[in-house]
Amino acid sequence: MKKLLILFLSLILMLSLAISLSACGDDNSDNYSEINEPAVDEPTDEPTDEPTHEHTPANAVEENRVEATCKKEGSYDEVVYCSECKTELSRTAKTIEMLSHTPANAVEENRVESTCKKEGSYDEVVYCSECKTELSRTAKTIEMLSHTPANAVEENRVEATCKKEGSYDVVVYCSECKAEISRISNTIAITDHKFVSGKCEYCDLLNESKGLEFSLNDDNLSYSVTGLGTCTDTDIVIPATYNDKPVTAIGSSAFRYCDSLTSVEIPDSVTTIGDYAFRGCTSLTSVVIGDSVTAIDSQSFRSCEKLVEVINKSSLNITAGSSGNGYIACYAKEVHSGDSKIVNYNDYLFYTYNGVN
Repeated sequence: MKKLLILFLSLILMLSLAISLSACGDDNSDNYSEINEPAVDEPTDEPTDEPTHEHTPANAVEENRVEATCKKEGSYDEVVYCSECKTELSRTAKTIEMLSHTPANAVEENRVESTCKKEGSYDEVVYCSECKTELSRTAKTIEMLSHTPANAVEENRVEATCKKEGSYDVVVYCSECKAEISRISNTIAITDHKFVSGKCEYCDLLNESKGLEFSLNDDNLSYSVTGLGTCTDTDIVIPATYNDKPVTAIGSSAFRYCDSLTSVEIPDSVTTIGDYAFRGCTSLTSVVIGDSVTAIDSQSFRSCEKLVEVINKSSLNITAGSSGNGYIACYAKEVHSGDSKIVNYNDYLFYTYNGVN
């Protein structure tokens, strides 16, 4: 009981003290503010005795760096601050030198292929691997291709004759561009005679008939033709020599009634044509009289009704339609001294006279 009383009294004492302190605080609040508020110094122009602060430069630092490339310079700022107060003391713009280009591997451009007529070409180009700028361009040449030979062909052929060699060229061209690669001249050997209607087409040599019969003349120096013998020619060419002696005459009745004969060429060695030598040769159409014939017996060409052409190279006066000189021109359309005007076409004989066949 005594303890409770002491406790109660203590509480009352503490409560009274608290009320007393509260009242004291309210009365002195204005004075407190004046005491604790700091005084503001009025500005004055009078110098102070405090010392001025001097900056201490720190080591320069780099700021705002932009790296250089192979196309453009780089840059940065070199800045100095005060080591004490960090105030910026200086700022200097610096340049970073532009970088060199980095060459990439060379590439090929603008290629033009070569041919066998013309060289080709291309450009060898080097670019920077970083910025792709062209660093160099070099023109290069591609060697011209070889020709491609085609099969050889023959050109400029000239046929050989019995008088002269022939020739031709063997030519090789390129199969691609047609340029001539090589040309070789070749020779064609001289040929045999080419006989047409009993005469060589090239040299006018007569194609002498083989197998005719001959007899030695009384002078023992010459021969006469005496018959057809084993000869089967229808166009008879009497040779100028026999056994290395001249043939000077056509004997009497030598070709009488040889109705297979179509033409006869008498050489310049013959001087006389015997009686009835060609009588009854009903298929005979053309006769050539050599330039040495001086006599034709009276019946030598009797009944040769198809003998329309007489080529007279002798001095005899032979007239078309005349019965003179052994009736040689009795049925002739023309007597002349040139080449024969008779043409064989499909086994038909055509004679041109005054422009008419």
